[in-house]
Amino acid sequence: MSALETVSQICLLIESVFIGYIGYGHLFKPDGNLAELGFTYRPRWEETKERALLMRHLCACLGAAHVGRGAAGVFAGVRGGIVVIYLLFGEIVFLLSTVYAYSTFPSGTGAKGSPKNGPVEVMYALLALSSIGFVAGLLAQSARARRTKHHLL
Repeated sequence: MSALETVSQICLLIESVFIGYIGYGHLFKPDGNLAELGFTYRPRWEETKERALLMRHLCACLGAAHVGRGAAGVFAGVRGGIVVIYLLFGEIVFLLSTVYAYSTFPSGTGAKGSPKNGPVEVMYALLALSSIGFVAGLLAQSARARRTKHHLL
C-alpha cells in the first residue's frame, strides 16, 4: 500500500467517523441534536405536537442516513482499494449538495436563537478532507496503473 492510498483511507475514515457521530446525534438525541448544532429557538410552526413529531422524524431519518454512510465509509476505509475513491466521491457530491442547500434554503428564521444557516463551516472542512482523500486516491491508482503497465512490458 502506498502513502497516497493510506492518506486516502485515513481521510475517508476521519470523515466517516465524524459524519456517523453527527448522525448518531440526529437519530438518538431527544431534540434530534439540533440544540448542539446551534438551533436553540423553537419556531411557531413547531408548537403543535404533530409538527414537533414531524421535525423529530426528519432529524431521525437524516441521522439514519448519516449513520449508514458512516458505517459504509469505515468499512471501506479499513478494507481499502478503489471503493475508497468511490465513497469519497459520493461524500464530495453530498457535501456540495449540502452547502448548496444551506445557501439556497437557509435554516434561520430571524428569531432570537435561530442560526443564519446550518454548520456550513463543518461541511467545508469535511469537503476539504474528502477532496484531499479523493485526489490522493486518484494519484495512488494512477501510480499503480503505471507500475502495472511497466511490469507487463
